[in-house]
Amino acid sequence: MKIKKINFCVLLLLIASIFTISSCEKVLNATFTKTFSNITFEIDTTSAVGNVTFAGENINTDISNFAASNNFNLNRIKSAKIKLCNINILDSSLTNPVTFGMIDYVSAKLTGVGLDTLEIGSRNITPGSNLTSITLDLMNVDVLPYIKADSFNYIISGSTNAPIPHKVPMSANLSFEIVAGL
Repeated sequence: MKIKKINFCVLLLLIASIFTISSCEKVLNATFTKTFSNITFEIDTTSAVGNVTFAGENINTDISNFAASNNFNLNRIKSAKIKLCNINILDSSLTNPVTFGMIDYVSAKLTGVGLDTLEIGSRNITPGSNLTSITLDLMNVDVLPYIKADSFNYIISGSTNAPIPHKVPMSANLSFEIVAGL
């Protein structure tokens, strides 16, 4: 009987140590949001209708400072996903104002030194609409290499259904969800 109690106690200690060891291996993750607001650019005047690149802006990620200010190590970033991409037309022209009604389709892509071009979102637009702000339908892609780079290029392209009569100021906002181990 005494041996059964000892065996039972040893078994309980063994089970408890397995749970303790496995729980120590779990790493806590935290989710952070990194936003790039008011990325400004201009659409050039076009006389033709069709495919056009609206902008190609270089964005400094400043990810090292972002990681430090949020108390995580840059090497502990596990994933990064795009969560928001919206584009705004800031045309204050009283005659012939440009809206997204002159554009059939918009696509946003990221690229960078040593990185492939990656489409992050797009949107088909109803011709003739008076929209001056759109939010793109996002791709479910991991953008970790772009976020970890010192900078990346943000490219907006699309297809016009009417000439763009004058230069048009625009802005964009990008928001990323970053998961990092603590």
